[in-house]
Amino acid sequence: MVDQVCLKLAGLGGGAMVEQIGQIIDQHLGESVLDGRSAMSVLSKMGTDRSTAHIVTVLDCLRQRGLEQNAYLACAALDACTSSCSWGPALVVLETMIAKCVESSYSMYHKAMVACSKAGEWKAAMGLLEEMATKRVESNTITYSVVVSACEKEAQWVKAMWLMTEMFANRVQLSTITCSSALNACAKAGVWVQALGLLAEMSSSSLESNSYTYNAAINACAKDGEWSKALGLLGEMEEGGIQGSTFTYGAAISACDHGGQWANALSLLAQAAASRLELSGVAYSAAVSACASGPSWQHAVALLVECSSKFPDPEGSRIGAVIKACRIASSWALACSLLDRELSRWLVHDSFDTGFPNKVSHDLTRIQGLNVLLQHQGVLAVLKGPTVTTESMVKRVYDNFVRLGGSGVTCVSRLDAVTSGVLVVALGSEASASANYIMAQFAGRVVLKTYHCLCSGKSLGLPGSTAVRSAPLAVSRGDGAMRADVSLDEGLEACTTLIVKAYYSSQDESFMLAEVRPITGRTHQIRAHLASVGRPLVADFVYNREAFAKENRWCPRVFLHCSRVALRGVDGSLCRADADL
Repeated sequence: MVDQVCLKLAGLGGGAMVEQIGQIIDQHLGESVLDGRSAMSVLSKMGTDRSTAHIVTVLDCLRQRGLEQNAYLACAALDACTSSCSWGPALVVLETMIAKCVESSYSMYHKAMVACSKAGEWKAAMGLLEEMATKRVESNTITYSVVVSACEKEAQWVKAMWLMTEMFANRVQLSTITCSSALNACAKAGVWVQALGLLAEMSSSSLESNSYTYNAAINACAKDGEWSKALGLLGEMEEGGIQGSTFTYGAAISACDHGGQWANALSLLAQAAASRLELSGVAYSAAVSACASGPSWQHAVALLVECSSKFPDPEGSRIGAVIKACRIASSWALACSLLDRELSRWLVHDSFDTGFPNKVSHDLTRIQGLNVLLQHQGVLAVLKGPTVTTESMVKRVYDNFVRLGGSGVTCVSRLDAVTSGVLVVALGSEASASANYIMAQFAGRVVLKTYHCLCSGKSLGLPGSTAVRSAPLAVSRGDGAMRADVSLDEGLEACTTLIVKAYYSSQDESFMLAEVRPITGRTHQIRAHLASVGRPLVADFVYNREAFAKENRWCPRVFLHCSRVALRGVDGSLCRADADL
């Protein structure tokens, strides 16, 4: 009977009326509805069947038929919401039952909190914690742990740390589980100082650290490239007899990658092998990247060969890092050979993915609402406008592609929202050979991208003159806007080449039209590099505020346009997309 009720409830639409649900209950439960056990069985099964959208209406129908509304019934309904991560209905159930004079209980609040935590709804979970204090329902270590866990899921480390302070102020005992959740929130946000401080606080509070707490702290260090701190924590684990896991070593290797410590990355790989730990492809990719970024590009090639046997699935960023290292070392022939070799291997596992079922291809150049510049095997290039984000443009391509029967597209490159021009996407899923082959070319910096821009200021030479700007860039946020600036201490390698195409000069103002090619692909690279030499782009509010109001009157957008992208298709042939100014 219970199964039949739930099956019919699951088949109802979102706007089901009380009468419809009442008829289902009367038909299959009859007078047994007054037996609380039958009602609770129905409510519990609704969680399993994911039909909790009707749970408040079901409770109302049960009340109309004389079933007493009590904490047991409320907990059964909240359990159903928890099992299906239905935090919205959980809050409504809690509010409704309290409004019907069901006494607030710890169990009711705890179950509603768990539903919010599972869904990562930290604001709702914190609201329930505050409501418990208002209604004098006692909180404990478990309730705080649940709310901290909700903050962890959304990387709300500030809120998580505040909750830890609240626990101390309210004399609620800390637990290893609570601290682990707060550490993971810090790790996701990459705030290593706070993570290490919390780890120290655990020690002073006689709370035993374990592999999970250390893993979170090491991961926080990895996010910010604090490799020495990460290795120090790994040493503490060994001294304390705590066995490192594949995740531990993977996070430490990632820290070495961010810190450019290729020798330490290789040492960690050897230690993991000695401990019979099977590291993931992500860990190997980090080690490859560390070696590729340093002088040891030969080690990067050797690791790539090892990865090929361990991880047959396509991984574009890994081969891209090695290609970049080979290119820098002037081993261009080796770079091309490695790229072709990996593509051949990937295609064995993935035979070329057009993105359409049965490998059937469609002509996408006639899609209405999209200006398709190029369609080649595995590659699609479209024209992006100056006010459209890359994400929204890719979604537009994806929606049209799926409408035609395709399986998906992959974003492999980006243009700033203010930049117009050629945007390349891969036809196929992120795991496909085509997407990874194109990603490898972008990561290896072998894709030729040409931009045209108009700069404020005197020309850097006569038409045909060339210039190179090589200066590290660091990204920051200020006044609500993102910008990049030259920073020798914190910046990442960035190089831009420039050819003067034309110039204009008068008594009042001067402008230079340039053809620009970014060798690296840093955020705002062209805009920041040109601004750093006194040639900011026309109508660029972020880098040239003083002249913005005047220039914006005759140029309503940043004057930066990606006019050409050239790369290799999956068949090995050169393909090029052009978008004239």
